[in-house]
Amino acid sequence: MAAFEVFTEVRRAVAADPMNLVTRTEYGWNLFDTRQFRRVIEEANWVLERDPSFAEAYELLGVSFWHLGDHESANESWHRFEELIGRPAWYLEAAERGYEQDGVKG
Repeated sequence: MAAFEVFTEVRRAVAADPMNLVTRTEYGWNLFDTRQFRRVIEEANWVLERDPSFAEAYELLGVSFWHLGDHESANESWHRFEELIGRPAWYLEAAERGYEQDGVKG
């Protein structure tokens, strides 16, 4: 299936069930693929307003903020994503320490 067809099918799925968080997140990934990062952030925030523990929405925020140059917000979003998917505390602490010490390079 071509990318355009996938995008069209996901939009249809959202239209059919606009409250489905999984479908809305997939729509966010489609927007990301078309480099519509601000719209991705809007979509991810819409999902998080309905379920603040929906991990993949934080991943969407992270990659979108990164591409917009907001590395601090990207780091915060990724950190929350990692917490929600159950990364161990030592991993989160090491990632945070690396970012604090080396910024974006870390």
